[in-house]
Amino acid sequence: MNSAHDFLGLLAELFTWIGLVVGGLCLVALLITRSASARWIETDAIVVEEKGGVLRWMSGDGLHECSLTPSQREELQHVEGLRVYYRPGQPERIRFERTGHGEKTARLLTWLMLGLGGGGAVGSIVLLFVEA
Repeated sequence: MNSAHDFLGLLAELFTWIGLVVGGLCLVALLITRSASARWIETDAIVVEEKGGVLRWMSGDGLHECSLTPSQREELQHVEGLRVYYRPGQPERIRFERTGHGEKTARLLTWLMLGLGGGGAVGSIVLLFVEA
């Protein structure tokens, strides 16, 4: 029984160290990703069907437009109050979500790894009070 208790203690400590170290690295990556993505400004957009599916939006520089792929046109056709996000220095570059995929991935990995590390730490503390 003592060997199983020791094994669980080592496993919990391993999860703690791996989770907290990798979670900390993911947190640094998340902060870098957030600062590099700069600021995205939200604006309204419309789909103009007369020109074969063109998306138009206004920025501080004026009117901008881009053509849509058939799948985007079908997806955005029934959306009321379409919102897009553009960069202040590059208003022709848009996206449909406030956060990018890299930031979402870094956030998910950060929370998973820190959760694993925290769970391992709690498990280690619990094993201190459990009799072998």
